[in-house]
Amino acid sequence: MSGANVKLVRFLRMLVDEMREKGRMKELVIAKPGESDLVGILDLDDTMFESETQVRRRSFDSLDTAKKFTQLIAIAGVVSELIPADQEISLRDVYYSLKPLFRAQAQCNGRILELGTLLGLKRYDMGIVPSAKGLVAGTLLFKFEDVDPWTACYDSPAEDGGISIGSRWTSCNNSDLSLRLSDTQTRYLIVVEKEGVFRRLVKDHFCRRVPCVLVTGCGFPDMATRALVAKVASTFPDLQVVGLCDYNPYGVALLLSYRFASQASAYEGEGLQADDLKWLGLRPSQMDVLREESGFDETSAFQPMSSADKKKLRSLLGNGAIHGLPAYQDELHAMRDGDFKCELEILYTLGPTYLSDFLEAALTTDDFI
Repeated sequence: MSGANVKLVRFLRMLVDEMREKGRMKELVIAKPGESDLVGILDLDDTMFESETQVRRRSFDSLDTAKKFTQLIAIAGVVSELIPADQEISLRDVYYSLKPLFRAQAQCNGRILELGTLLGLKRYDMGIVPSAKGLVAGTLLFKFEDVDPWTACYDSPAEDGGISIGSRWTSCNNSDLSLRLSDTQTRYLIVVEKEGVFRRLVKDHFCRRVPCVLVTGCGFPDMATRALVAKVASTFPDLQVVGLCDYNPYGVALLLSYRFASQASAYEGEGLQADDLKWLGLRPSQMDVLREESGFDETSAFQPMSSADKKKLRSLLGNGAIHGLPAYQDELHAMRDGDFKCELEILYTLGPTYLSDFLEAALTTDDFI
């Protein structure tokens, strides 16, 4: 019996024994992340977890907690079938198989993480994996087992497609993974917030123009994408890891999720941080340069920050982890004072090669913090 199965069987047996001995279901007490984690700040879906102070309690003492207790046990039932059979199921499939119990995918994801915390298991230990979401391109070559062929990220099926980042990046041990760079001049690992911007850079052959590894989580990154970034960064410590995101607080929070553990992934994300990730852009200090470019239309490019944007910005500025990054603080204060936001796509309006030109210039002049 595997270690994961032992933990699950022990957990379920404890619940049954409690019912037999005391005639009621045992209250489940689930520890929350410590105060040092970026709790509620990096997570884009702040409704995933409840705002309790130290722990979450699941019992039959109220209708609300009884529902959550039932959801946990239902997921444990799914896991009890997966582990002995050594099978996997996606997060999405777990949600759809138990859809009557959940109002949204995020709620199901939250219960899965709670069960993992109770059992001391990560999602992939329980046979639950995210659907492939992220993409990688550039000079990276990788294989997971000695018998596997090398996957070259340049040789994607479509020149603008990239290689899908699968769940094996999360579950594999370092001893099972081999990494190489096809170009010895590779100096950068570039994390891009948006899939569209990533595809534009790949289609423009930016990775050949500036030898690099290019990654996107297609929005807020899943664990597999974070695992790839962390493992490539640790394997090639001479690579400079930089991030490119929208000019708004949510873009900055997204980049920081590669650098720190968020509330939703504080347990599972242990060891998957790219500690030296730098913020390349878009930053407030770069806005004046953009304004000087002919053809830049501020009226269409800039939008006022919403109340949610301002709330996220206050949360970022008030967090202890940001206090250790004074350059980030200065830029975030400037973003607050400017009271506007804009998207990466504004660079497209300045010419077909402006995005690549901007990125190359920033890299060659070390314009990142």
